Amino acid sequence: MNKYRHTCQAFLALSLLLPTLALAGWQLDSNNALVSFVSIKNNTIAELHRFDELQGGIDASGKATVNISLASVNTGIEIRDQRLQELLFDTASFPQATISTQLDQQWLSALLPGQPRALDLDFVVAVHGKQQTISALVSLIIDARGNLHVESMQPILLDAAQFGLIEGIGKLQELAALQAIATAVPVTFAMVFKPIPAE
Repeated sequence: MNKYRHTCQAFLALSLLLPTLALAGWQLDSNNALVSFVSIKNNTIAELHRFDELQGGIDASGKATVNISLASVNTGIEIRDQRLQELLFDTASFPQATISTQLDQQWLSALLPGQPRALDLDFVVAVHGKQQTISALVSLIIDARGNLHVESMQPILLDAAQFGLIEGIGKLQELAALQAIATAVPVTFAMVFKPIPAE
């Protein structure tokens, strides 16, 4: 019981302290950031892929931006990674995708450690020279160190046609001699942002 009481007191003290700390924003912890997606071929075979290089952060106004290196796509098969880079994403012309959203800074600074909040957010997703606004349900929680954890609570469906990727999918399908490749792609993410103290 004493241990539980001391733990609660520590969380209370931290929760009172954190909102008063001046922050310049949060920096994405690239070692604890994941964007993954599922491809479906021949209508029955689903495969999980991810991107290995992400950078970004949340500025003092609450603007969150994450840049994804499309050349870092990881499907577990090197030749397939190369085909996605060249035929689908055209990384020579479009090296990265960007996800951005606006968070309410006052609401963000009032988050209490250890208390998750679910929030519907509008994200601007930019891929292949095109951008779309997509709504997603996300979970936000601040841990005892002040790190902000953000993750999708359900898959986000991206339509390849909205980003001009249909031609590339057709090339991949032909090259791999597949009957079909789904053009609706479920995407999930989980990210940790570290606080940046104001100078």
